[in-house]
Amino acid sequence: MPVFQLAPASKLTDGVETALLGETPQLVLKLEQVVIAMLVPHELAEDGLVGGCRRGSGTRRGRRAQETLAGTIHSLLMDAPSATEARSRKPRREPWPLWLHYAVLLALQSAYAWIYVRSPWLRTAILVPPTLRLAIWTLPVLAFLALERRPVLKYLKLRDHALRGLAWGAAVGTLVLAGNAAAHCVLTGSWQLDFDIGLSRWLGPVALVGLSEEVAFRGFFLQEFAERMGFGRANILQAILFLLIHLPGWTLMGQLHSRAALQLAGSVLLFALFTGWLLRRTRSLWACMIVHSCNNLASFVAPV
Repeated sequence: MPVFQLAPASKLTDGVETALLGETPQLVLKLEQVVIAMLVPHELAEDGLVGGCRRGSGTRRGRRAQETLAGTIHSLLMDAPSATEARSRKPRREPWPLWLHYAVLLALQSAYAWIYVRSPWLRTAILVPPTLRLAIWTLPVLAFLALERRPVLKYLKLRDHALRGLAWGAAVGTLVLAGNAAAHCVLTGSWQLDFDIGLSRWLGPVALVGLSEEVAFRGFFLQEFAERMGFGRANILQAILFLLIHLPGWTLMGQLHSRAALQLAGSVLLFALFTGWLLRRTRSLWACMIVHSCNNLASFVAPV
């Protein structure tokens, strides 16, 4: 037999109407009374024996359940904000708008590309280029999240589902490397891959560029856009912005005037769309960073 039985509906209705007319402390007490009134202890059996308990234990058990339920309801209701606080609470304001964040990032990236092209020593430096890229792409995101008081690792999807992200990243990254290697061998007729690309490339484009770009676009922009317009349009928008931010560097290095410009732009756009989908599929930015690093590595050891 059930331990509890429902109280009459009229009693509950009257209690709710009375509670809704009161202030916050009275509202809490009335809601407690209304919910507890729904659960009236019922005798477990005529002889009072349930599981070896003596007569009357069902009543005491129901009374203890009432007390436990009352404490739980009270704590939940008291933790909730009052109606006055809810009305006075202002909508969340961002530290700065997203378009300004992207504009500053585009300006900094353009300045970096200009300095990089006109400074031959910078191309051979080991730590300077990756450090600058990491600062330009990552520090503004960290500052934004710090001002918003958001947990950085959790928001950027670097904490939860890490094993899933690592597994997907390793699998997809291996496929990217294998596909590029096969295409390179077919097109060039050579089956030799050169992994001796220099320490600066290993630290820069392979290791840190994938980290910094994924944090900025898939970790930050994609998620911020998705909160405003849904994932589909957000993914397209972040992919377009990801393509546009590469244009200054390509222009300064003369790559936009080559025949492969459209192919390069198309591959970058598709790559950004795919990594955006990968973030949604794995719920981990680790997968995107690993695939990005493998893709950059493939462009050096097996260019197509």
